[in-house]
Amino acid sequence: MVMVTTGGYNNTIGTVYYSNSSAAKMSMNITDASSFSVKNGTSLPITPAYTGIFEMSNNNTALVGTEEGIYSTLDITQPSPVWVKEGGGNFPNVPVFQLRQQTLPYWLCYNSGIIYAATNGRGIWSTDKFFTPYAIGVEEQEAKNLTDSNIKVFPNPAGDATNLWFKASGDASYKVTVYDINGRIMMQEATGKLMEGEQRLTLNTAALTSGMYFVTVSGTNNFNANSKLVITH
Repeated sequence: MVMVTTGGYNNTIGTVYYSNSSAAKMSMNITDASSFSVKNGTSLPITPAYTGIFEMSNNNTALVGTEEGIYSTLDITQPSPVWVKEGGGNFPNVPVFQLRQQTLPYWLCYNSGIIYAATNGRGIWSTDKFFTPYAIGVEEQEAKNLTDSNIKVFPNPAGDATNLWFKASGDASYKVTVYDINGRIMMQEATGKLMEGEQRLTLNTAALTSGMYFVTVSGTNNFNANSKLVITH
């Protein structure tokens, strides 16, 4: 299948064309306009369209970069596709000259499915709407010395806040770090010096999006412990 985007403000027919032919088998004799059909539908404005891609996991889903931002449709094969403007109010209303998607599978990269957009004057943007998370393994720890290294997170799943319990050993200061599944640090808080004994800290998780995270507590006394945390909003 092939998608062609065109420009020109005086165009009154359409700026996105589609053919279900194989690009590899096309020859100069069959690449005229008769092989393609207009796919602007009733919702894609007839303004210059500079770039387009098929979403890697579903070739019926298409995205185009236009003079007025990014539009997408779930099924470009329909006679009159329904297009939706992407960005949710955050993406600027600017020309988008290039769209690219990371098409490597998740086991070969950490950004599989991420789509990048190059704009006119507003830099490069990305979206994880079609992101495929990288599967990581968490090494199981032996069930020993739990009174020194175990931590508890409650409630879990959590919403805007959760509590972290652990048992401090000796006078030490601690650092609490929250990672996402890709190993990126999403939150980090440091405590002052804590007395020996049970400790309970409250974590403000309102800024975290729904999903799974890992919480690590490390102390100046070589204390290290971790736990999973699920956020649901």
